[in-house]
Amino acid sequence: MPNLSYRVSIESPCPGNQIVLKLASTHYTGPNGDFTYMVMNRHPADPQWQFIVYDYSGGPCTPSKLFKQVTPDADNPNGEYEGPSPGDRAVVTDFP
Repeated sequence: MPNLSYRVSIESPCPGNQIVLKLASTHYTGPNGDFTYMVMNRHPADPQWQFIVYDYSGGPCTPSKLFKQVTPDADNPNGEYEGPSPGDRAVVTDFP
């Protein structure tokens, strides 16, 4: 069962952390962290979670970058995520 909040840690290409808070069972958002804003969600019929990081600071994730869960798990967004480019890597963990 999904948690009320998660820490999203991007390792590459734009290292940083963001906290996302639950808005609905398949939708989390947050402006709290190193990026401008983040949305983590999944379509109810899709087991794979994804998140979009919005970074308007001019870095490698400007204006946005999509990451998808490596091992889809509709009941748990925790785990490793990958972006569209080789080496794009992130991890989602429970918070706190």
